Amino acid sequence: MYNFFNLNDDTDYKYLISQIGEEVIVNNIGNSEDNKEGEILKAITTNAGKIGSKYQDDKNITTLFEIKQGDFIEYNGLYWLIIFPVNKKSYGKYKGVMRVFNHIIPMEIEDKIIGVPVIAESENMGTKINIYLTEPKENIILTTQNNEITRKLKLNDEFTKWNRIYRIDSMDYTEAGIIRLKCSFQQLNIEEEFEEDKLVPWKEIQKDNNGNDNGDTETTYSFEGSEEIYYLDTEIYQAIKYINGEIDDTAIFAFSIEYQGNDSSVATLNIIDDTSCEITANSYPYTIKLIAEDTKTSEVVEKEILLRGMF
Repeated sequence: MYNFFNLNDDTDYKYLISQIGEEVIVNNIGNSEDNKEGEILKAITTNAGKIGSKYQDDKNITTLFEIKQGDFIEYNGLYWLIIFPVNKKSYGKYKGVMRVFNHIIPMEIEDKIIGVPVIAESENMGTKINIYLTEPKENIILTTQNNEITRKLKLNDEFTKWNRIYRIDSMDYTEAGIIRLKCSFQQLNIEEEFEEDKLVPWKEIQKDNNGNDNGDTETTYSFEGSEEIYYLDTEIYQAIKYINGEIDDTAIFAFSIEYQGNDSSVATLNIIDDTSCEITANSYPYTIKLIAEDTKTSEVVEKEILLRGMF
């Protein structure tokens, strides 16, 4: 049987997407006025979730324009988030998986109450007993886009939802384009102060997925550290991000090693903090590549390193 969704010819796929593709808006860009190319953005979507799964509404999205993990998609009257790394361009296509935002959370950011779209999940349920009453004991995980708005959220920020007050206990930036907020229940029976239709929509103040003003912003990177590591020695490496020549103190990088076909045991990677890591040479002579991915923009910085003996 011929599979129309597995076309290898770029021309055929362009024709197909022009005929059955549906309009989408990506990071607030999607019509002829917003899109620099002057074209309406179209994508083909198919069901990705398994029947019976709590994520059965997940959608595959295929486009002829670049999409990436963390992109904010408006489709079919709903908001979606691309939740996994996108398959790189193949025969002119980009393929990703998107998940629908299931709640709008009121967050106070710079004296505004902003409605932040999130994918909310309950981590655990139970009860705790104090001297007055039995209360639910629960943690929730909120997944949302990593952008200029959400990067202003802070640990210990509180918000009210479902007649409960929650506190942000941890913030995970390790996946490109995405922030995961682990939140704990604080207090019960609090009336919600804000109705969703009275919140400031984040689209009205959102700039772009990279946190820029859509103006002339120059972003550059450097990688500090030795190009050689002697056997059994450890070297420290630091990735640095510059915006218009100034160091970005908020930068966060995800570090990994490309072993160039060598066994992964030849070197050990340890993460020090958001911008630094260390590598220990366990064997030699080998060449590896250290990769730092900017979690806000998905830009990648690379550095080749020689693992060598003492002589």
